[in-house]
Amino acid sequence: RGINASKPIKLVVRLEASGSGDINLIQDGNCVGYFRCQSSQRSKQPHSGSCSILKKWAQSGTGENKGEKGKISQKWGTWMPWALELKNSNTGCFIHGGDITTQSDGCIRIGRGIAAYIYPLIQEGAQVEIVYE
Repeated sequence: RGINASKPIKLVVRLEASGSGDINLIQDGNCVGYFRCQSSQRSKQPHSGSCSILKKWAQSGTGENKGEKGKISQKWGTWMPWALELKNSNTGCFIHGGDITTQSDGCIRIGRGIAAYIYPLIQEGAQVEIVYE
């Protein structure tokens, strides 16, 4: 089985209290992809429950980020490659590419290569389920 780009994909994000976690890509009730992610400690993590992708940010990267799409963080002024904004977030929470070996400040980071791969497959409005482990 593989991912069918013409069908919707649901993201199931499982986060431990430490911020470590994983994301499953679900299509037609089947897991079609799995990868590690990193967030923050529980107090800064996005709320558990259902939400959706509000927006796929598509600003063009410059310099070392040329060729990437994403957004500059308003809070930190740092580049968030392949940024997918979560709708249930009143604090500006994103799933985006980045370092998964250190905690974030509330966003959910995935590897840059994975982020680049899934970005064109995930549509605005895609379902996201955040589960605390």
